[in-house]
Amino acid sequence: MATPAIPEQRLYKILEPEAADKQERLSYIGGSEAYELLNERQYGRGCARALAYRKLETPEDVPTASARDRAISMRALYKRGHILEDVAAQLYMQDTGRSLIRRRRLIRNPDLPGAGVHTDRLIVAYDEEHPTGDAEIKTHAEGVFLNILRNGLPPAHNLQVQWSLFCTGHVWGAFIILGVFGELPLKHFDVRRDTALMNIFRDAATNFWQGLKAGYLPPQLPDASDVRCKVCPYRLTCRGEMLDPAEYRRLMREREGKRALTELNNDELDQALADRALILSEMEALDHDNDEDPGALQLVTKRIKALMGETEAAAVNKHWKVYCSDHLWSGLDIARLRSEQPEIYQRYYIKERPTGTKRLRVYAMHDGTGL
Repeated sequence: MATPAIPEQRLYKILEPEAADKQERLSYIGGSEAYELLNERQYGRGCARALAYRKLETPEDVPTASARDRAISMRALYKRGHILEDVAAQLYMQDTGRSLIRRRRLIRNPDLPGAGVHTDRLIVAYDEEHPTGDAEIKTHAEGVFLNILRNGLPPAHNLQVQWSLFCTGHVWGAFIILGVFGELPLKHFDVRRDTALMNIFRDAATNFWQGLKAGYLPPQLPDASDVRCKVCPYRLTCRGEMLDPAEYRRLMREREGKRALTELNNDELDQALADRALILSEMEALDHDNDEDPGALQLVTKRIKALMGETEAAAVNKHWKVYCSDHLWSGLDIARLRSEQPEIYQRYYIKERPTGTKRLRVYAMHDGTGL
């Protein structure tokens, strides 16, 4: 698919990064976007082309319910993080004896204005090996927190603190994680500036902004079946029918035949939908591939269905669009066929025909007894 040209009215944000305060966020890549710039998979995202669409304010062509849920759940997570950020900073200072100060202004890389960062805290210099450093703070629920203890920092977290060092020029920093459960456990990681990553950041960011300035988007991900493509809100703009012809046609039918929404002002339903979005965001953070719903998600889904009642399509408190309709199934009624047409049933019934694959069954043993 040919790369679309960038409309001239959008280019001023790229050519003149400081032209308008309201557009400032569109004029630079932030620390939380560094993993997207490098196509590093995280949270079901991680694509430089999708990042470019956002910077160009490209309308989402597939604003699915899951995408809306994710946007609202992320706002909830940001709010929680901001509230608990001071708590994490205080605990960190008590544990380490180091001093943290807040710097609210944006810092841009002096050689590359398209790279910027709002570092959560500065670490005050306290010896020759530890001059002023950068501190990034995150809050996580129990599952994500314990996963990090087992496997270390996820790529997006590590890239975020390295991006901060890239923009500020500092040589070291710390990543601080507050567990939002139990007694609010705290874990922190000291990080040294990675010279190789600095060069990678510089080349990637330069190519990104120069490409947009010239009217070109970053290349697509190589595999259209990648989960990042399947859930991307720009997948029709980017891939169209190449991604999944059947899905493309379904989405187009959905877009062309939207149902009227019933206006519902229901605070309990609003909260239940927010709870569902938060659970889904935590599942994404753990990169779950299991299709089975956890118990918490099943419970909140059941509550939402009960609160919806007979309503099939609703706009709830102007925050959510919710669709809840009967699941339809098509197929053969085998029981009826066997009862009413036993001869036909027996004629086409297949018993124990080899499939060409082996079935493996393994049983644990305890004192010679299978469990």
